[in-house]
Amino acid sequence: MSLFHAVLKDAIRPAEELMGDYRDEEDGLLRCGVCNEKKEFRIQIFPDQPPSVVPVPCECMKKKQREEEARQKAREARDRIEAMRRQGLADDLYLGYTFADDDRRDEKASRIARRYVAEFEQFMAHNIGLMLYGEVGVGKSFLAGCIANALIDHGNYVLMSTVQNLVAEAGKDFNEDREEVFREIAGARLLILDDFGVQRDTEYMTEQTYEIVNARYKAKKPLIVTTNLSPALMEQEKSLEKRRIYERIMEMCQTVRVNGESRRMGIAKEKADMARKLLRLDEEDTV
Repeated sequence: MSLFHAVLKDAIRPAEELMGDYRDEEDGLLRCGVCNEKKEFRIQIFPDQPPSVVPVPCECMKKKQREEEARQKAREARDRIEAMRRQGLADDLYLGYTFADDDRRDEKASRIARRYVAEFEQFMAHNIGLMLYGEVGVGKSFLAGCIANALIDHGNYVLMSTVQNLVAEAGKDFNEDREEVFREIAGARLLILDDFGVQRDTEYMTEQTYEIVNARYKAKKPLIVTTNLSPALMEQEKSLEKRRIYERIMEMCQTVRVNGESRRMGIAKEKADMARKLLRLDEEDTV
């Protein structure tokens, strides 16, 4: 037997025989004990050699393979989504902001946030964003993060960060990363600027803020802003440079007031109550 024949014979292995499989009485080939399809067939490879028996997948094996391929695709999709989430959400806190944890303390704002996700393709097509404004700690960032995570779950690349962070990223290594950062700002399906208005009040920062907002405006893609600034305060702004930024935002975003008690104060109270319980303190005790 030639080396080629030896290699070929070794490559053609018998079909996997499982409990319940049996040999066909007529041709002696292996059949599946579940679907009864053949798991082997004979093929004439060389004229001067008897037919070879080669394995073939039965329907059960094909189904198992399809299921494994589907699981593999699902794993790869989940990995892509998680990688996108890690890349797009600048603060680890944002990773935990999901609608599953929304207490709906502001029912209207929560409903609007959910509707924005449900109708995102329409908002995207018409370049419509949101300006979530209100007092400190009422949940503006939380709702924006819920929107971000829900859209990422559906395969949308969302960039959520602060102006300060984006400016710092763009300015790294003597602005070597600036082009890449602004390409990401313009290219994300949704940009969320968190805590807008708390950045340093300098001429340079104002200029960079305008560049960021204008990049979205020129890209004709939606923007979400969370801010303590009200529309009235924006309209009363005296600085021409800042007013130019605010006018861009007001043109691009639907304003939504977020009301309710401070989430941060609520969380702080819960932690304080837990600490008092663990320390076995009475109400009148002070620490």
